[in-house]
Amino acid sequence: MRTLILPLLLATACTSEPNTSAVNPDGSRNTDDPEGPGPEPWDAAVDAVIVEVDYEPAAEPATGSGLGGDPWDLFDANAAALFAGTGVTVTAPHTLAQMGELPTLGEDTFTASRLIELSDAWRDTLSDAHTSVVHVLYLDGRFEDDGQVQDQVIGVSIGDTGVVAMFGPVLDQLGLLPVTKRFGEQATLIHEFGHAMGLVDNGVDATTAHVDTAHGAHCTNDRCVMYWANEGASDMADFVSQYITTGSEVLFDDACLDDMAAAHGVTE
Repeated sequence: MRTLILPLLLATACTSEPNTSAVNPDGSRNTDDPEGPGPEPWDAAVDAVIVEVDYEPAAEPATGSGLGGDPWDLFDANAAALFAGTGVTVTAPHTLAQMGELPTLGEDTFTASRLIELSDAWRDTLSDAHTSVVHVLYLDGRFEDDGQVQDQVIGVSIGDTGVVAMFGPVLDQLGLLPVTKRFGEQATLIHEFGHAMGLVDNGVDATTAHVDTAHGAHCTNDRCVMYWANEGASDMADFVSQYITTGSEVLFDDACLDDMAAAHGVTE
């Protein structure tokens, strides 16, 4: 079975030595392996989500209190909104010191199977019965799918593996304004995090008719970060411009938030 790839087109990780765990030939994780990915993030037993970040030196994520403030505050606000009332806590790093620096890989492109290999080699934390770990790789290259280099893919979420990748050269296309790039990067990460957490109808059941079946695991609302058309550099730049203009912190729409609440038995 082909691994489902969900792209967005355009505790603390301190990595030292690589780790290893089982990977299937098609690039998926071996879920029979005791060191596999653990439970689904929407499992009722999960009460914590940890975001681990590793980056290549030439593709480090935006951090700090520059123009527009700390971009990771936007991630925190959306993670908190997504799990409001569920009792699930989400922890993400805000500084490079809290992230892991990879060696320079010198690879122009990365396939899904290669992304999973890198995650298995460098991740520090594995999911368990109560904790779901999302491993985010910031890479100095582009995504390759079916032998084609995807010049407009900003980020991908690989099936149910908890592996997310962000592609630095494509992020550079988000716009000339530094604030657009900083928050476009975070909006992309929030989109892929949403997929990793089961949105849209990607493990977390949809409670209303908002699934864009034509585009798979996306929301029909063009004001939601999970909308399919936020899939290219120009589209994401437009979406972020709306955020900057309105000042709205939460990028998920009510339908996506309601889906996650229902998955955890939260009612109004």
